[in-house]
Amino acid sequence: MTCSSTPRSLTRWRVTAVASGGHSGIRASASVGSFRRRSPCRSGSRGPSTATSRTCCRIGCPTRRSTLLNSPLAWTLERGLSLSSGYGVQVPTGNRMIGTLVHAVVEHLVRTGAVADDAVPSPQMIARTFEQFVPRFASELLLPGQSSRHNALRTTTIGSLTRLFTALRDRGVRITGAETEFIEPFTLTIGGMRHDSELRGFRDLDGETTDGRRAVLDLKWTFSTTRYRRMVTDGEAVQLSVYGQVVGTSGGGEPPLTAFYMLKQGQFVSADRDLDPDSQAEGDPAHLWPRIQRSVEHALTGLSTGRFEALAADAYLETGTLLGGEKKPYKDAIAAISDDAAVDGRLFIDANQAYSDFTLIYGLTGDYS
Repeated sequence: MTCSSTPRSLTRWRVTAVASGGHSGIRASASVGSFRRRSPCRSGSRGPSTATSRTCCRIGCPTRRSTLLNSPLAWTLERGLSLSSGYGVQVPTGNRMIGTLVHAVVEHLVRTGAVADDAVPSPQMIARTFEQFVPRFASELLLPGQSSRHNALRTTTIGSLTRLFTALRDRGVRITGAETEFIEPFTLTIGGMRHDSELRGFRDLDGETTDGRRAVLDLKWTFSTTRYRRMVTDGEAVQLSVYGQVVGTSGGGEPPLTAFYMLKQGQFVSADRDLDPDSQAEGDPAHLWPRIQRSVEHALTGLSTGRFEALAADAYLETGTLLGGEKKPYKDAIAAISDDAAVDGRLFIDANQAYSDFTLIYGLTGDYS
C-alpha cells in the first residue's frame, strides 16, 4: 500500500509488533517508544509475526469488533498500546450512565425471577429496582436540582421496561438469561496463516420462542434510533450478527431472532416485523457473518504488515470536513469506502469520529503539533 505524502494525512502510521520476555504486545517502531510518521513508502510484505498474531487474535467484544472494522488504527491504539481517555472522562454520565443503570435494573429483574413464566413486572417493582440502583450507577440524580430529571427517568424506565417484557411475551419469547457471558472459539486467516481466536462478550438478554428459536436482544439508551435503524436496514448490525453466530441456529435451521431495544423510546429495531412493524430490513443480520469475518481478517492482515488505517478520519481531512459538519463531500467519500469494501466482500462500519478518543492524534481538532 502506498501511503499518502500530504501533510494532512496524519492517520497512517507504522508500528511494529515485538515479543519480550514471552509476552506479546505492540510497540511503536521508534526506539524511544513514540510514533513515527510514515513517509511515502510501501508497507512490508512480511507475514504476521508471532507476537502480532497473538495480539491480533484477541479481538474483544462486539463493540470493539465494530471499531476494528471502522478504524484499525483506533483499535490498535486502544488494544495494542492501551491508550484511552483519562479516568475522569470515563466516569459514566449522560446516556452512558442512564444506560448502565437501566441495564442493571433489567438484569436484576431477570435474575430475581420477576419475568419468569412470561410475567411482566409491576410498575412498583420496576420503580423499586430503579431506586435501588440509582446510588450505585447514577448517583448524580441524587444531587440538589436533579429531582425532576430523576423522576422523569424513572417514569420513562417504568414505561419502557413494561413495553419490553409485554412485547416479548406477546411475541412468544421467554426470557432465559441476562448479561450472559459467551466465549466462542473460531479460526481467522491472517496473512495467509490460520490462527485460533475467540468471540467473547456479554449478551444483554437471551430468550427462546415457543417453537424453539433462540432470541438475543441488545439494549440501548440513546437519544435517537436513526443510527440503529440504518444499521439493521443497511446490513451493518455487527453486534446482532455476532450474537447470532455465537448462539447458532435452532433445530430447524433458523437463525436466532435478534433485535436492538431502544430503552429511551421503548421500541424495537429489528428485522423481525412482529417486534418491529416499521422494519425495512431485507434479511436477518445473521447473513453478515461471512463479510464480518473477511473484514476482520483483512484488517488484521493489514495490521500485521504495518498498515494501520483510519479511513473515516482520512475522509474528514481529505474533504476538509470539520467534526459535526459532515456534508455531501464527506458522505460521498464514506460511501466510496463502503462500496470498495462491499465489492471485496467486506464490511466498512462508519462511525462518528466526534466520539473517538483519538481525534487529536488523527489531526481532526486542527492541532498538528
